[in-house]
Amino acid sequence: EKFIIDLANVILVQSVARRFTTKERAKQIRLLQNLASTTISSAWRGFVDRCNFAIMLSGFALLQATARGCDARKKVRRETVAATAIQRVYRGFMTYNSYILDCASIILCQAGARKWLAMKDAARRRHEKRLEAVTVIQSAWRRFLAESNFIIALSGCVLLQCFVRRYITSKQYKVQQRTRKNAASRIQSAFRSRLYFNRYIDSLIDIIRCQSSVRKYLAMKKLSQLQRIKSESAATRIQAAFRGYTSHMDFVLTICDVIICQSVARRWLANRALLFRLQDLQIKN
Repeated sequence: EKFIIDLANVILVQSVARRFTTKERAKQIRLLQNLASTTISSAWRGFVDRCNFAIMLSGFALLQATARGCDARKKVRRETVAATAIQRVYRGFMTYNSYILDCASIILCQAGARKWLAMKDAARRRHEKRLEAVTVIQSAWRRFLAESNFIIALSGCVLLQCFVRRYITSKQYKVQQRTRKNAASRIQSAFRSRLYFNRYIDSLIDIIRCQSSVRKYLAMKKLSQLQRIKSESAATRIQAAFRGYTSHMDFVLTICDVIICQSVARRWLANRALLFRLQDLQIKN
């Protein structure tokens, strides 16, 4: 019975000891399990965080590539539009220059043709005036010759009549004296009329010459004024076109500079906002 009691006590002690060792082992196993689960969960969370970070980096890289591609396409589009506008302006400028040169050539040709026509018209009018003057001078000279011959013949006839009448009517002195006085007054009036007519013809010829000289001077002066006015108007048009072109080019260059500054500023603001977002995401993680 004592042996059985001792054996029971030993078995009880052994069971208590085994229970204690089993509890200690269970505690160690739980500790190892907790440590393993903590390690596994930390490793899994690190893996998940690394995967999320890689996905986020790939998304950011894709976003950056998309933004850069969009900026590049916008830049290429703006450069294409600017190049097209510059080509259009340059082609318009070259076309306008060729048009101005053609207009200047046409104006010069018109001026030369009009000058030639004016000179031809002036020569024709001068020739007509000369013909008219020659005709007037010839008619006046012929009239003068006819009047001179008439006066000479008339004076001869009058003298002959005077001598004949004096010879025939020597007895009728008083009557013939009146007749002679009348004849003398007629001769004086005819001679004076001839002298006045000759003076009138000379003054008329001088007046016609003066008129032709003055008209020639006025025509040349008017022609020079017209040429000067045409040259000044052409120079004014060319200057206005060149100033308009320079102002338009300055405006186009200013717009290009403004667009470039805006694109640079917007790119800097976008990069800055992206950096701020990345920093916020890193801080949150």
